[in-house]
Amino acid sequence: MYSDDGRWWWNGQQWVPVTGQTMPLQPAWPYAGFWVRVGAYLLDGLVILAAAILYYATFALIVAGLYGTLGAGVIGIAILGWLGAFVAVWFYFSIQESSRTQATLGKRWMGIYVTDRQGQKPSFGRATGRYFAQILTRLIPFAIGYLMVIFTAQKQALHDMLAGTVVLKGKPGLPTPAGTGSTASSGAILGVVVAGVAVILLPILLVIVLLSTSGGAIANVFSNIVVGLQTTPSP
Repeated sequence: MYSDDGRWWWNGQQWVPVTGQTMPLQPAWPYAGFWVRVGAYLLDGLVILAAAILYYATFALIVAGLYGTLGAGVIGIAILGWLGAFVAVWFYFSIQESSRTQATLGKRWMGIYVTDRQGQKPSFGRATGRYFAQILTRLIPFAIGYLMVIFTAQKQALHDMLAGTVVLKGKPGLPTPAGTGSTASSGAILGVVVAGVAVILLPILLVIVLLSTSGGAIANVFSNIVVGLQTTPSP
């Protein structure tokens, strides 16, 4: 298989230049840069945020409806709801990045994927470690943990280094040759812009939906819970 420009040939393991003798390349992986990864992050954020609007709006209605029969026990239901959302986001990243595509929806749209340092598909355990390692990345001030992508040789963020992963351009088993640019299309770039706007506007929409559908019931639930927690039973 040849690249679009006809200068590279895929031999099943790596891209080699099309020359008279077809000499193999030295290993040079097409690492994904900072901005294409930011784009994938925003797109994934849009997907998660859209799902969160449906999840929390439905959950708020259920909690408001159950409060009359469960009373203070609704706090436990609320905690379970939060845990459910936490596990869903964890699985969203870990399952997809350890799947055949090795990429979340956002990464697929931007034409990048996750691999280990040997170029193999990450296991679910490694993908899970990468997801939770991002907690440390976020804790570093001024987004330095993410900006490391710009300065490190393999364009790794802190969580990539901790999990032993890299992010490459292309698709698993068929990477983009080094130096030929990203596979992200203009449509994907437009998607990033839309995602950025949506990430800002959708939380506002979520609040409006909740307040318009069950704002009074939700407020009553939480006010009664606060009163119940502050009331000390008489001896």
